[in-house]
Amino acid sequence: MITLAEFMVNMMGIKTIIKNRIKSHLGVTIPDNTNFIDYADYIKLPPTYIPDPLWPSLDDIADGQIGMIVRDRDDLGVAARCAFTITATANYLVDWGDGTSNTIVSGTMADHTYALGAGTPDSKGTTTFKVRISSTGTITRVLMASKLATGNVKQTVQSVEIKAGGITTLDSAFAFCGMLQRMGDINLASCSGANSTFLYCPALISIGNIAMQNCLSVVSMFNACLSLRSIGNFDLPKCTAATSVLYFCGELVSVGSVNLPLCTSVATLFYACVSLQTIGDMSRIGSGAASVDCDSMFFR
Repeated sequence: MITLAEFMVNMMGIKTIIKNRIKSHLGVTIPDNTNFIDYADYIKLPPTYIPDPLWPSLDDIADGQIGMIVRDRDDLGVAARCAFTITATANYLVDWGDGTSNTIVSGTMADHTYALGAGTPDSKGTTTFKVRISSTGTITRVLMASKLATGNVKQTVQSVEIKAGGITTLDSAFAFCGMLQRMGDINLASCSGANSTFLYCPALISIGNIAMQNCLSVVSMFNACLSLRSIGNFDLPKCTAATSVLYFCGELVSVGSVNLPLCTSVATLFYACVSLQTIGDMSRIGSGAASVDCDSMFFR
């Protein structure tokens, strides 16, 4: 039979293991004198997103390009298909990150299947690839494929960096990308619409700043992004419609400043955002409009 002293030694060892795991996975340090029952206070999901440190970097994505981190398999372990359509003023080039690349006619779908385990190892026991999309012309649209003639495509894109400043629409661009976790800053002066851009991206956690100086509508932009926790500033000086932008984003904690001076409708903008704690300056919502529909803006 184990003695009380031996039991306490074992418990201390278990506490140390758990504490170290929390630090390695969440970047949270728990003081040594913390009672075990109080560990829960330290492991709440942080509002700031911590990407997998083993992912390839997207820092070298150049102006005019789009970069993505794509996992080698879907949630059932099936080899991933990465499929999307790029519209550009010339052909576009896709470097798939596995030693292969294709030049594709604008408006034609790019479709690629990865080999399991062939990419850069990540912290989840799978591997990832860095996709780079470029064109000798100007990229004007990206549209991830959610369905092909041969069946559904379960997109395994994890992270996206958009540096293609000539994009004119983001309508439904990443809708139903079920594994997308992160999107960097969106700075698109030519974009006129971003409706349903991230519709039902349930794994999406973090979005950078959003600046679209000529965007007119962002209806349902993040509708049902169930894991979304933080968004930077919204700078949409010409937008007139922003209904249901963050509809049912129940994990959302923080939003930066919101600049929507011409917006006439923000109905259900934050509907069911039950975890929301902080919002930046909101004084410019509708400041230049004759009237603003705010029906159920913060309902529930």
